[in-house]
Amino acid sequence: MKKKIIIAFTLTIISMVSIAQNTKGDGVLTVGTSVSFFGSKPFNATYDYALTNRFSLGVAGNYTNRHNAAGNLSRTNLAARALYHIIEESNFDLYTGGRLGISIWEGSGFRTDYQSGLEDLTFAWKGGRKLPSFQGVFGFRYLLLGRIGVNTELAIGSPYFFSAGLSAKINNRRKEKE
Repeated sequence: MKKKIIIAFTLTIISMVSIAQNTKGDGVLTVGTSVSFFGSKPFNATYDYALTNRFSLGVAGNYTNRHNAAGNLSRTNLAARALYHIIEESNFDLYTGGRLGISIWEGSGFRTDYQSGLEDLTFAWKGGRKLPSFQGVFGFRYLLLGRIGVNTELAIGSPYFFSAGLSAKINNRRKEKE
């Protein structure tokens, strides 16, 4: 079912007119995966809205989980992000910025005497915890198909240090009446 929803959503995005250049009023939706020190099966989604040709604000989400002999542990991160677009070409967008959010940790069965990794020792509880997250990002988007492109980010802080995915630029600007 999830694959059908993703395919339908992707086809909808493909049908929209888009360019990589950050233009006031445009939005960019990115869906992908990431690498972190935490665990496996990460999923990312971001939406950025261009307030000006150089500055955008957005929302971001990340989910990852870890299952092993010690128990189950998952992290959901929800954040706001601000980006400054350094280079803006017709099919290339280079940017840097920051992300401020909250990580919601949920786990069961983890023991403090289990020695498989730092996460197991640090987050040994049943139930959940909410912790603030801060992240600096440096990334780029490059359009391959005119409507759909690739996105890569390097980051310092939680929830990941490398991210890659597919981006779709959504033209939100209304045409001016002549």
